[in-house]
Amino acid sequence: MKCYVILELKAKKLSHKDLGQMMLYVNYFDQEIITPGDNPTIGLVLCTEKSDSMVKYTLGGESAANIC
Repeated sequence: MKCYVILELKAKKLSHKDLGQMMLYVNYFDQEIITPGDNPTIGLVLCTEKSDSMVKYTLGGESAANIC
């Protein structure tokens, strides 16, 4: 799997700001950095705690289905 992976470590509860910041990074890489043949960028945020409903409504759809 050829793709960029962006990892962010948070020593606190996940907030909507953290998800928005990660989406900014992922969208930037997907529009400006990747080359033909690359798969979409993966963004990982590791945190101490999260709210399932906040993640669901911030990311929506397919992205939120892969959050644990």
